Amino acid sequence: MELKLPLVLGSSSVFRCGQLRRLGIDFHTASPDFDETPISGEHAGETALRLAEGKARSLA
Repeated sequence: MELKLPLVLGSSSVFRCGQLRRLGIDFHTASPDFDETPISGEHAGETALRLAEGKARSLA
């Protein structure tokens, strides 16, 4: 038996919603309560990971 979890887009981005809709992906949206202020000296990969984790935790 396969458990299919819902996809939650942790963003209010109209562009990202449009991308998922064009791909025919079923999803829900939620606006995370997370400070996305850049940290000086942080590399792009580190920023992406920090923001993704922080947004996911705020919505959990």
